[in-house]
Amino acid sequence: MSNIYDLSVFLEPQEKILWQGMPQAAGSSPWSLKIIQAFGYFGLFAFGFFLLIGLANWDELGEALGIWLTFLGLSLAIAFAFLIVMPKVVRSSLKATNYIVTPTHAVIVQHLWQTQISRIPVPENEEIVIYRDQNFHTVRFYHYDNRAANPENRVYRVYQFERLTPTDAATAAKVLETIRGQAGPDAQPVFSSRPKPT
Repeated sequence: MSNIYDLSVFLEPQEKILWQGMPQAAGSSPWSLKIIQAFGYFGLFAFGFFLLIGLANWDELGEALGIWLTFLGLSLAIAFAFLIVMPKVVRSSLKATNYIVTPTHAVIVQHLWQTQISRIPVPENEEIVIYRDQNFHTVRFYHYDNRAANPENRVYRVYQFERLTPTDAATAAKVLETIRGQAGPDAQPVFSSRPKPT
């Protein structure tokens, strides 16, 4: 649960919170972070490769010294960005995400650089599923976008509350089940943003 913000400020007037939670930032890394780190290790490998090539051919570098230093700098910058900076951004985004269930909508609030609010109605006939993801659970629910005039152009979207503890995931899924169809049959997701609260 998050107590950083009063989450009711992100809801409609008189709307109440049935459940709230947030992803667990500690623990095993999400897959996105592992992919980011793989790019960082590639940058580190490239730095070592260019360093060894340059040192092995030091006597012959001559005018290529600037190019060699450029490649060293770029590969080191890639390693720094993907091994140090990006993991901090990913973990910060997890800490800055809140999940809310109201009587009619699932709401995802992300307040990293600005506040982004996603209000998703939970359709009456769509499935709510709990997936085990490493040490955490993800509650996934679906929404069929029926705004397109042509049925072939309609989009089936997946929304999720991710990296929850098993208890939070079970509770969230149970509460989402209770609000199925409460927003109405034609309700669509609404996405908005606003300046981050100070």
